[in-house]
Amino acid sequence: MKLKWTGLSCILLWMGTQTHWLMWGYLLEFKGKNVFLELWIASILFLAANTFVLIKIIRYHTYSSLFQSAVIHLSSLFHLRLNSNPFFCYFRKAMEFLSSIVGLIPCFYDHTSKHTVYIRDLKKNLQALSKETVELNNLYEDVKARVEGAEQRQMMRRKEVGGWICEVEVMVTEVQEILQKGDQEIQKRCLGCCPRNCWSSYKIGKAVREKLVAVSGQIGKGHFDVVAEMLPRPLVDELPMEETVGSELAYGRICGFLKDPQVGIMGLYGMGGVGKTTLLKKIHNNFLPTSSDFDVVIWDVVSKPSNVEKIHKVLWNKLQLSRDGWECRSTKEKAAKILRVLKTKKFVLLLDDIRERLDLLEMGVPHPDAQNKSKIVFTMMKISDVCRQMQAQESIKVECLSLEAAWTLFQKKVGEETLKSHPHILRLAKIVAKECKGLPLALVTVGRAMVGEKDPSNWDKVIQDLSKFPTEISGMEDELFNKLKVSYDRLSDNAIKSCFIHCSLFSEDVVIRIETLIEQWIGEGLLGEVHDIYEVRNQGHKIVKKLKHACLVESYSLREKWVVMHDVIHDMALWLYGECGKEKNKILVYNDVFRLKEAAKISELKETEKMSLWDQNLEKFPETLMCPNLKTLFVRRCHQLTKFSSGFFQFMPLIRVLNLACNDNLKVLSVEDCESIELVLHHDHGAYEIVEKSDIFSRLKCLKLNRLPRLKSIYQHPLLFPSLEIIKVYDCKSLRSLPFDSNTLNNNLKKIKGGTNWWNRLRWKDETIKDCFTPYFQVHEAEAYFAEESETDNIDNDMQAQLVSN
Repeated sequence: MKLKWTGLSCILLWMGTQTHWLMWGYLLEFKGKNVFLELWIASILFLAANTFVLIKIIRYHTYSSLFQSAVIHLSSLFHLRLNSNPFFCYFRKAMEFLSSIVGLIPCFYDHTSKHTVYIRDLKKNLQALSKETVELNNLYEDVKARVEGAEQRQMMRRKEVGGWICEVEVMVTEVQEILQKGDQEIQKRCLGCCPRNCWSSYKIGKAVREKLVAVSGQIGKGHFDVVAEMLPRPLVDELPMEETVGSELAYGRICGFLKDPQVGIMGLYGMGGVGKTTLLKKIHNNFLPTSSDFDVVIWDVVSKPSNVEKIHKVLWNKLQLSRDGWECRSTKEKAAKILRVLKTKKFVLLLDDIRERLDLLEMGVPHPDAQNKSKIVFTMMKISDVCRQMQAQESIKVECLSLEAAWTLFQKKVGEETLKSHPHILRLAKIVAKECKGLPLALVTVGRAMVGEKDPSNWDKVIQDLSKFPTEISGMEDELFNKLKVSYDRLSDNAIKSCFIHCSLFSEDVVIRIETLIEQWIGEGLLGEVHDIYEVRNQGHKIVKKLKHACLVESYSLREKWVVMHDVIHDMALWLYGECGKEKNKILVYNDVFRLKEAAKISELKETEKMSLWDQNLEKFPETLMCPNLKTLFVRRCHQLTKFSSGFFQFMPLIRVLNLACNDNLKVLSVEDCESIELVLHHDHGAYEIVEKSDIFSRLKCLKLNRLPRLKSIYQHPLLFPSLEIIKVYDCKSLRSLPFDSNTLNNNLKKIKGGTNWWNRLRWKDETIKDCFTPYFQVHEAEAYFAEESETDNIDNDMQAQLVSN
């Protein structure tokens, strides 16, 4: 028992003096305090305690038999007796104790060196951390660039990648702080190597080492094969729309009907420009946060004439059905397939600008009822039999805005800066807004036209122009146009006005390429004399910008190369060219050739100056048209058209521009006795993109140009003409070039007929091109011309027979 208490007291004595010494050592080394005296006293106490403990251990230590035998053997060598020599007894115990102490030294060294390395290698670790951080930053920039590129392509970054990017951003900030502290610690060292504060240097060194390992780990994790994935197609694609003002009542009623199971079909009606389309877009976009209520939401612009094939295509794409065999399916087969799919879904079908009854079964759309809970909403210009024929349970009239809402909308479009630019303008602006009678399109159009107008006299003039017409909008188109005409009247010159009117030759809802539009303006001479083509094109682009600013044309979505004209503005342009409705036949745009034939019978075409024909099903035109005043003729997207009759242009003496865009199957073209025509062929490609287009007039076999004294060009650029066999030119004195180059020559070309003087005056890009085509040239004397007609007619007859057989 005495021995046990002695051992316990030795342990406590040693631990107490050791702790006491370590406390003063900590204050001296790590806190930098002046405690040298206290530390010296603690050291003496610790030495005394260690001596006392050592004596006790030696006195009470029992050595092993192995050690004793070794000592006895050793003592026998020196003739010593172990038990008779007290000194050697103490020496033996001391050596055994020291051997156990020496065995602990490697353990203490390993533990101590593991921590001292943080202080010793601080500078080297800082350099390594800085290098690794640069590498991590480079990898971070690469990954982030890949992610941003993918997101611009409507892809979604993977969560793993997003988490890594966030971790790296936080880690880089932490590393910068550690590097800054490390640099400061290095600068504080005595003689460049001895730290002034060992504890501070230890903490920073440990943090640097740990962060170095973490940065290396992030570099290893950052090599991603895939950073983003394709987003699933959204149920609703948000449509761009103007901010709505004052339509809350109609919108609330529509939302109420959408929730009513007894209402499956509803129609929105109102005058042009009242905001029906904007309201329908708002309904469509409202399904974005509540898209889970329906399986699919479909949007389509119908217009006139309604095209079932186009509606089928929209439905097919929205339902994401397979495209395999699409072109081979008949209209009924497509409708049946769409019907089978829609019967399994709860859908909303939004149809804008319906002008005639649509057959739902022909479209492949099941009739909405209380069982399937689907909805159909459509807009129309005015309430008519369409609502009844479509079996709409509800019809809602979209009214013009109240005076207060109209003023709010007008203020937003004009802008606060303009309204506050003069004391009288605010009062005048309220009068202008009142004259628009709450029609949103008129408010927007007139409001944008008055942006930046700071002269009160100009505001007075606008009020006078608006007040000349009836004070109430009764719904008649001409009264609507009179309100919208203010924007047209404010165009700066007649050239811009003529360019705007020219846009109406395109069919409604057709997207117009700006380069094509400018080329047509040049062809019609609307931009004046052409001396520098680049300067004229710049002038054309400036006019397009002015028309956009006046809200008479709009950019198509986000694509600045295309424009589109609102239906109401399109109709207003036709109305304006027809002397505000007094000469309705002065400009005609037909989507159906049957209407053209009817107009020809009743001699409506005699006053027509511009005509545009669009008919995908057209196979043949009338033999001739009596159009003595016609100057511009568009024949566009008539894919089934193969030829014009030889007398089709006979009674069009003033025609100047002939546009034959997208008539892919045209095989024979004969233009005769048109004294004013300057350009024969035209196509919807910009001048900068029309490089060896093999699909332009690729099937044209015969081109005959007779008695066209002002004809300057067949086409603006060289063409391949892969099927062309015969070209005949007679009495075309101004024609100085052919649309041929070294790539045009083909195996089908048989002859080029014309006068010798005309051939010799032709300008070629280089003489080698002329040499290539000279073997095909044949002298075309006037007296031999009609003899050659029989040969061309044989070609026509062969082609006609081929079409019949097909």
